[in-house]
Amino acid sequence: MGGLARRAAFFEKIRSEKSSAFFIRGPFEYTRPEKDAELNSTRSRVLDLIYPRLNYDLSFPLSPEYSPPDKQKCDVFPFSSRRVKVATADIGRGKAGFVLLPREMDNQAHSRVQKAIEDFRRSPEIVLVLAVSGLGAVEENKLFSEYDFSPDILLGGGPGAGMRGRIKNRGKTLWIRPYSRGKSVSFIRVFSLPGEDGFKKWVKNKNVEFGVIPLRGDIPLDRDIQKIISEKW
Repeated sequence: MGGLARRAAFFEKIRSEKSSAFFIRGPFEYTRPEKDAELNSTRSRVLDLIYPRLNYDLSFPLSPEYSPPDKQKCDVFPFSSRRVKVATADIGRGKAGFVLLPREMDNQAHSRVQKAIEDFRRSPEIVLVLAVSGLGAVEENKLFSEYDFSPDILLGGGPGAGMRGRIKNRGKTLWIRPYSRGKSVSFIRVFSLPGEDGFKKWVKNKNVEFGVIPLRGDIPLDRDIQKIISEKW
C-alpha cells in the first residue's frame, strides 16, 4: 500500500510540470477478487479514504475496489457484468471515447464492444478510442486473436502479469497493463493521434511512448496519505 503515498507525491509533480496530463484509475491494482476476501475488504476501506485525494480524472473500478461516486472527485464508471458502458472525456487535444468491456464476454458482447468502438470512430469529436478491461491478461489476448477488436488503446486489468506495453493489431492498438500492488505507474505519451495527417499505425518512440515508472525511494511520500495507511491499514 506504500505505493499510494509515493503515487500522490508523483502525481503532484507531474501536474506541476505538465498541465495536459490526464490521470486514469483502472481496475484491480491492489485487490485480487479471486482470493483474500477479508484482506480485500480491509484494502477497500483504506482505498476509499485515499483515492479521492489522488484526484484522478477518470476512475474505472471493479468490485471490490469500488468507491461510491460521492466519495470521488472524478467521474466514476463501474464495470457491468453484461452491459457495455461508454464514457467520454476531454484530454486536452479533443475528446477521448472510453469503452468499458463487460465482465462476462461472449460473441454478442464482443459485437456490442466493437460497435461502440466504431461509433466513437465515426464521431468527429472523438480523437482517441480506448477500451478498458478487467478481464485479465489471458482473456485480453484472446480479444486480438479471436475477435474483430480494434481500439486505439487497450487499458488492461485483472488477473495476470503486468505489461509495459505491446503494439498489436498490426500497429492499430497499444495494449498496456498495470503491475499489481500499486508500486508503479503506467504512462502513455501520445505525440500523434490516429486520424492526423501522416498517422498510419502506432510506432514506439515515434508517435507514442509508453512504459512503467517504479515508485521507489527517490520519490517522496505524501505525509497525509502515509498517515492514513499507518492508522487504518
